[in-house]
Amino acid sequence: MNMRKIISFCLAVIICVGIFIFPVTHAEANEVNLEKLYAFDILDDSDSDLSRPVTRIEMVKYTMALLGNNTFSSQSTPYSDVTEEHIYSGAVNGAYALGIISPASTFNPDRTVKYQEAVKMIITALGYRDAAENSGGYHGGYVNVASQ
Repeated sequence: MNMRKIISFCLAVIICVGIFIFPVTHAEANEVNLEKLYAFDILDDSDSDLSRPVTRIEMVKYTMALLGNNTFSSQSTPYSDVTEEHIYSGAVNGAYALGIISPASTFNPDRTVKYQEAVKMIITALGYRDAAENSGGYHGGYVNVASQ
């Protein structure tokens, strides 16, 4: 449980300062944050272009890595726009099964993840969904729980 708190703290700090875009102008601070994300196996060598915004499917991958699931097998998904051939279709299914992402007909995997969506994924993955829902739900309740 202590490791979860450390990981959640690291991710909350990264999200709160908008580091998921990894701007080049803050290279030194980003290097420290990147090292932490690599140390926790949230990022790996396949994350090659960190100078651009994170997509929704990448955020699902990072969230599942936060939970210790870095192995993704190809599977059909409930979303028409995430095919079985997609490299992270297994991560999408895992996140869907855990309630980290919500049911819908499409997922829009290549769209840039919104701040509120990223916070919701992380808060839900860490087990604070009920607290967030009791604090107002999406999106304010999740942001409120994350700031606490």
